[in-house]
Amino acid sequence: MLESKLLKNYLNEKYSKENNYYEILQKVKGSGNMKKRKILNIAAILLIVIMLGALTPSIYAKIQWNIEYQEYENRPINYGSATINEAIQEYEKNIQMDYIYKNDIGIKIDSLILTNDYFKINVNFQLPEDIELNTQTFRYGFAVYDENGNIYGIQERMLFKDEKVPYWEKLYKELGTNYDKKDVFAVQLKDSSGMGVITSQKGNIIAYTEMTSNKGFPKSKKLYIRIFDIGYDLMELNEEKTQMLSAQNVNITNDEWIIELNIPEEFYTRQSINLKLANEVEGLKVSKAELTKTALVMKVEQDGLRKAVMDGRNLSEEEFTNKINEAIHIEDEQGNTYNYTNLSTTENPEEIQLKFSLSTKDISKRLYLCVKINEKDYKVELIT
Repeated sequence: MLESKLLKNYLNEKYSKENNYYEILQKVKGSGNMKKRKILNIAAILLIVIMLGALTPSIYAKIQWNIEYQEYENRPINYGSATINEAIQEYEKNIQMDYIYKNDIGIKIDSLILTNDYFKINVNFQLPEDIELNTQTFRYGFAVYDENGNIYGIQERMLFKDEKVPYWEKLYKELGTNYDKKDVFAVQLKDSSGMGVITSQKGNIIAYTEMTSNKGFPKSKKLYIRIFDIGYDLMELNEEKTQMLSAQNVNITNDEWIIELNIPEEFYTRQSINLKLANEVEGLKVSKAELTKTALVMKVEQDGLRKAVMDGRNLSEEEFTNKINEAIHIEDEQGNTYNYTNLSTTENPEEIQLKFSLSTKDISKRLYLCVKINEKDYKVELIT
């Protein structure tokens, strides 16, 4: 009986309604805290996942950048040097140097033209005769800078599928160039650049690279010219040749050439003659008319000219050229016409810079600026 009574008392105490109520209530409260902790843990995990998701592209980009820059540092480079021969007055061949060969491809610089605001080199490519290429779309990347780290300009070959870090970014790092990330090209002195093929025959191509600068090129003692990413493009057009159906970049070599040009002091005797208008013309302002060894460079504000240049985006190349030549050109006393060879805008929103194929040797001629303003023709002599 005693065992039964003790057992009964124990069971009544252990499983009483009152005790069970408080015990159950405590467990319910505890489970609530557990749920809260689980929710907080899940939220923290989600936050970490979101943060990782946001950081992953930048982390990947940094890793990719480091990989590409390491490849850039270890890329094949072919070095050479040459000196300007100022004694040779023919600018098409004022540099004498041998080809720099790598993998049966040779490169040399034939000539350099350098004025305060104009740069041009002729690049001579010696290629294996069995290489098939399209000379009309032959292109290459180039970079030009001097011994003081002044970057004249960088131009890369246009790639249809370009996912690599741009060359300028790697060169800036290599040279320790400080630049504004909001305007990464502001540190380059050029404001326009171009290239093209001068002559081509089996196994040999002579091309040119040119740049203009409103800021002006310095009187450097050494210039470093880099040639890289040599190749050409294959393009399929529709029958009307108005639309590109497909395009492919063809790379000829992954090698890079760096050529050091030693420029003598006498090269910088940049003799130039400043000209001006003999008479004023309403709607026309000439802030610069400089006759150098290689060109007549003019900066003009002319009513309607800037608009004509900007509207030229909607014209064919021939229509645009004819329209500008009608608006402005040079004539000499014998009636010979000199049309612009290069045209660019300047920092002045109303100004246009033009180059004409004249030089200081033409100073003996009487030169006239011919312009059309508001459908009226003017002919004004340029005098010293």
